[in-house]
Parts: sequence; C-alpha cells; structure tokens
Amino acid sequence: MATSKPTKADTPPSARPSQRGRAAGVFAALRNMAISYEMKPGERLNELELAARFGVSRTPIREALNRLASEGLLVESTRGYIRKPLDIQEMADLYEARMAIERECLRLAFDRATEQQLQDISGFLAASMATPGPHQVKSWSSSTKVFICALRTWRETPNSSASLSA
Repeated sequence: MATSKPTKADTPPSARPSQRGRAAGVFAALRNMAISYEMKPGERLNELELAARFGVSRTPIREALNRLASEGLLVESTRGYIRKPLDIQEMADLYEARMAIERECLRLAFDRATEQQLQDISGFLAASMATPGPHQVKSWSSSTKVFICALRTWRETPNSSASLSA
C-alpha cells in the first residue's frame, strides 16, 4: 500500500514552521554573515540568490535586509542593498575603544594576580623581549597566545572574589 506525502493542508498549523520563525531565522543568518564578513564590505546583495540559498520567498529576505540596514550593517543602493563599506575613521575609533578595554582588563588582571603569577609574567616578558630581530614578530605572535592563556587562568585569586574573563 503506497502512502502519499502529506500536503500543507494535511499538516496541522501548529506543526508548520511559522512565517515569523523563518523570517527571524533568515535575519539571524544574514546578520551573522554580515558580522563575520562572509558578506564583503561593498558587496552587492542579490535578493533572488539569498532567497534560493535560504529556501524562502523574497519577502523574508527583504524584511531581513531592511532590518540590517536599520542596524547599519547594510546600505541601500539604487538596486537593493550593499554590505556597508569599511570606514577608516570608524575602524580607528573602534581600535582605540578596544585598546581602552584591554588596558582595563590588564589592570584588573594584575590587581588580582598572586605574587607567583606576577613573577611568571615578568619572566615571560623578559624572555619575549630577548628574542632577536627578524624572529621577534613570529615569537611575539605565539607568545601572545601564551600570555592570554596565562591571564585566563587568573579568573579568581585570593586577592579578589571577582571574576576576570579575558
């Protein structure tokens, strides 16, 4: 006995994915693509290609693109949307803000460190400064990873009950 594939009419409304749920999923996926630079700055977005990629109509794509434009991740153009181009001044401002945050994180880490942890970091810094010329950059790159891992081990110390997340 052959069974037929259930149709939309056979499926109870509660079992069907809602249009709102699909639109939210499309928005979240497109937002992630923009934030992770899967969409390149200045790249023109094609609604038809995006609809095919996500298996939805153009309506949830348009809704998501409008929301992303309102968040500043996309820019409207004469033919749809493009990924917002990089702005050098904005990047410099963000880098400056990140430096301030990282400086404060380091201050908190050193305030919370034990004497032994401070000695370990002093030894680490002395060793990294002793690396000669052309090998310095490569050495600093790998040393930075070690340094960050060391800071992460300082989450709680006897000096403070507060937690540090690097």
